[in-house]
Amino acid sequence: MSPFNQKLIQQKLIQKNEPKVGSHSKREKFTGLPLLSRRILPRSFSRLAKLSRSIGQMKEMESANSLKKQILVWGLSLFGLTQSFPSVQAMPVAPAAPYPNVVDQPVKSLPNQPIPYLDLNRYLGTWYEIARLPMFFQRNCDHDVSATYTLLPNGHIGVDNRCMKANGTEMRSVGDAKALDDSHARLAVSFLPKGLRWLPFTRAPYWVIAISEDYRIALVGHPDRKYLWLLSREKQLSESELKYYVNQAAAMEYPVQKLIMTRQSPDLAK
Repeated sequence: MSPFNQKLIQQKLIQKNEPKVGSHSKREKFTGLPLLSRRILPRSFSRLAKLSRSIGQMKEMESANSLKKQILVWGLSLFGLTQSFPSVQAMPVAPAAPYPNVVDQPVKSLPNQPIPYLDLNRYLGTWYEIARLPMFFQRNCDHDVSATYTLLPNGHIGVDNRCMKANGTEMRSVGDAKALDDSHARLAVSFLPKGLRWLPFTRAPYWVIAISEDYRIALVGHPDRKYLWLLSREKQLSESELKYYVNQAAAMEYPVQKLIMTRQSPDLAK
């Protein structure tokens, strides 16, 4: 091979191996963005990982809180205490029929407060539930709901609540109510076992907010208007009586549209 040809081949090899102006090799293309590859991308992935972990922790906390709330509700329901803790109300009542539409527009609003005075001796005895607002501790009551009040030796009122479940078995809850002032219309009820009724913050408010002159019909309410009972000495009320007391509750801003009628058997013993 002539020297000229050798020199020409060498020049072509050099030109082939030299990068063209404005171009990069594959290695140069990969390393041409060092800030993106070495700083921005790793930081972004790190932040995404932290965010993912935070979301996972939040979901775990929400799940744990939900479980704690369910356990609290189950535990309190064993002692009939959920009425003292309205915030844990979680389950709807298993009701009879919805309350009929007998509500007129109240003429004027009334304060939600107990009556000025309740004669406890006249209030004692058996009352039949005509209607109620949905509440947790009565969720399994289907029909024949009653409450019997007796005077205890310590001056408190004995409470004996009974109802029948849909399967025909009886539910019973025995408690203790005490008057909070001389009006006797503002009471506090506990369904804890006798040895635990001294515990503070375990009594539920029980307000007699309306009563007929003959002590035959009574409305029992709650300060936050979540609970309401319409009680009667008889198992049924006339439509006019029903209408009057529902209007009383509506005037006190109770959500009477959520009232549930209670079915009473004709042969229920008094």
